[in-house]
Amino acid sequence: MSSIDTAARPRPGVLSAAAWSAVLVAVLAVAYAVVTFTAGRDMVRSLATDYLDQEVGELAGSDLFSGEELADIAAAAGYGVLQFTSVVWIVVGIAALLVGLGLLAGRGWVRFVLPLFLLVGLGLALRDLADLTPGVLQGIAAVAALALLVTTVLQWLPASNAHLRQRRTAG
Repeated sequence: MSSIDTAARPRPGVLSAAAWSAVLVAVLAVAYAVVTFTAGRDMVRSLATDYLDQEVGELAGSDLFSGEELADIAAAAGYGVLQFTSVVWIVVGIAALLVGLGLLAGRGWVRFVLPLFLLVGLGLALRDLADLTPGVLQGIAAVAALALLVTTVLQWLPASNAHLRQRRTAG
């Protein structure tokens, strides 16, 4: 087989799907940050108030703090965690986007980067699902983690391996 035949061979669909899945991760990371920085404080305040009403009840009206003060303290702490989580999602999204672009360009080495970010993304999603995180952010995190998992699996399928190996030997 000549190098012209190798270069002309089209990219397999699973590799394109992996790249698009990586783009989806980046878009979802931006969506997570936008929701957090535009409405996150109010969502966390509402969750904190509901939680304090249900779980703490009588302490909410104690001499130390009023119910509103406790809710403000809890909301400030919770919002800080959401801000940090948003920044980490942006880093994961950028890494996924770079991996997706690398896959489209036929750079096989980028496949070794994504599993690390998959672990980070799965950790963030599991933390969001287990914590008092607003539901919309839980949904975004779960879909982003699933897209990371799909990207990771698709980039290692036999068709992807063969194409990237072919690109490496031809280039």
